[in-house]
Amino acid sequence: MARAEPRTFIFLGNGDGSDAPANGLHALDCDFNDAALPHGIGFWVRLVRQELGG
Repeated sequence: MARAEPRTFIFLGNGDGSDAPANGLHALDCDFNDAALPHGIGFWVRLVRQELGG
């Protein structure tokens, strides 16, 4: 699909602030850090406002 229509990936950190390695999002033992959600939501809100002039 990306060959037909250009795409972009956005990487949002999901660590807990420690130096411990984090498991990947699709790993069975992934423990998603819910504190990352407001940062991701804020990014998308700012992007939409920027692009739509809101």
